[in-house]
Amino acid sequence: MTYQTLQTEILRNSYKRYSWHGELQQLSSSIAARDYLIVAGDFIARVGPSDQTIRKILGKFGQGHRCENGQRLVNYALMNHLVITNIIFQHKPSHLLTRHSNDGVTKAQIDFILERQRWRSSVQDSRSYNGADTGSQSGSDHRLVAAKILLRLAIRRKNKSKVGFDIETLEDPGE
Repeated sequence: MTYQTLQTEILRNSYKRYSWHGELQQLSSSIAARDYLIVAGDFIARVGPSDQTIRKILGKFGQGHRCENGQRLVNYALMNHLVITNIIFQHKPSHLLTRHSNDGVTKAQIDFILERQRWRSSVQDSRSYNGADTGSQSGSDHRLVAAKILLRLAIRRKNKSKVGFDIETLEDPGE
């Protein structure tokens, strides 16, 4: 099944849409909260600009208006403590939009990179790039979305246990 066919099927069939989101939630729930998690892809969702209640996951540079799939993505991010990285940084509109249709008129922000809120400070930038080869032989109308991430990880060293002596069991040589 091709990407476009799958995309169209998911959009038209609400059961497949709910099923896909359920599988994504189940997979995300199976990953330990302490692990670094990145979820990236074409979510076929417009999340739009943020409001005060969800600014910590959306930022304020969302484009367009929120659609049904966008609300599902926002709910998924809230449930899993994720932030949508490519709309928390200010860029010119062409670096925020991720899809430009072949008709040259339709433009949207539907591809996203999400990561845990705990690691939000590790993302230094996130945006779309025009002209990057997206790997599609048929010529994709999507732009590459990338994030610059700097992880600062500390090595956890195990404490060496100290060898102790039980002084009660030692014999007194003077007796």
